[in-house]
Amino acid sequence: ERALALDPANADAKSALALAIPYFGDWLAAERRFDAVLARHPEHVITQDSRSFLLGAVGRMRESGLTRVAFAPNAPFDASVQYLLIYSLWFLDRIEEADRVASRAMEMWPWIRILIFPSSPKQNHNWIRLNSIRSNKPSMPALEV
Repeated sequence: ERALALDPANADAKSALALAIPYFGDWLAAERRFDAVLARHPEHVITQDSRSFLLGAVGRMRESGLTRVAFAPNAPFDASVQYLLIYSLWFLDRIEEADRVASRAMEMWPWIRILIFPSSPKQNHNWIRLNSIRSNKPSMPALEV
């Protein structure tokens, strides 16, 4: 609230207030809070990310995914946004795009140990193996598929 007293148009402060109220059980009000911030600050990635997550949390996966696909290019260096983009692309059945984003993420953030759930068991093994190779950890044995 102090930030808003200093600058009533502060996008980060408005977003923080919209996020501060737990939205479990109050989905519509939360969506309206996010929409109000985005009406004034349409490119605010933190609010876009939070709104997209909320949409997915209430089962609006397609809308959540399309929203994330639209804003994710504005945050190419945000590992969290890119990680959730992979899931959004899977939800939208855009598996090859998801794999490209995952490959890019592994190149950009090889130290982040995230188990990515790709489209096939063989590919899953390859991701785990790639992750262990890049982190100098022992690799998994070959997988018979």
